[in-house]
Amino acid sequence: MGRARDISKVFSTNTALATDSEISAFNYLTQASASTVYQTKSATGLILLTPTSITATGGSGSIGTNGTVSFTSTSSISLNTIFNSSYNNYRILVDITSNSANDGWHFLKLRSGTTDASTTYYYAFWARTHAGFDVSQQGNNVSSFKVGQMDNSATGYQGYFIDLIDPFTANKTKMGHYGSAITDSSVVQGFAGGGVHDVSSSYDGFSLISENGNITGSISVYGYNK
Repeated sequence: MGRARDISKVFSTNTALATDSEISAFNYLTQASASTVYQTKSATGLILLTPTSITATGGSGSIGTNGTVSFTSTSSISLNTIFNSSYNNYRILVDITSNSANDGWHFLKLRSGTTDASTTYYYAFWARTHAGFDVSQQGNNVSSFKVGQMDNSATGYQGYFIDLIDPFTANKTKMGHYGSAITDSSVVQGFAGGGVHDVSSSYDGFSLISENGNITGSISVYGYNK
């Protein structure tokens, strides 16, 4: 069966259509060969990463086979050696299923090896409930980024995204986040914010810290493919 190779040439010069054997002999691009020549979308986008180790304070934690970290009743969870030279920017997905204390703020610290960086953070944080209650806070040269809040109820749920720009390169790390909290008393809160760690240094991990009580949930970290 013939296949059209260049239909305009066929009409103008009365050239015969290319056959299957001609296509094979002269290495014309086919649907099968295209996938080996050109990069596909599956190789781009967000890549799920695996830390080399974790540190769970006051509870327990584990690293899943796909790299997602699960933790139970911890006051903080640290992911070690998760950032590297393969990626400049990262997305952190946090899913909190319980918090042992009401109104627990969550904080993030950058980490080098097993040591948290505890100075020179600047941030702004905004939140609003579905009933119209507003919260706005800021940090000026403080010890961590504020990234989330468990609103009102210890048995509520919270999920949020944190984007980090340039944590591993020796530049100032930029942070942006957004998410929501839902309580068993049907209070829904949305929040967002951003900040800068005003130190030009390289960090390969981070710690997520609960201000009040212990948290249970999971963290997945993705690298933005270059």
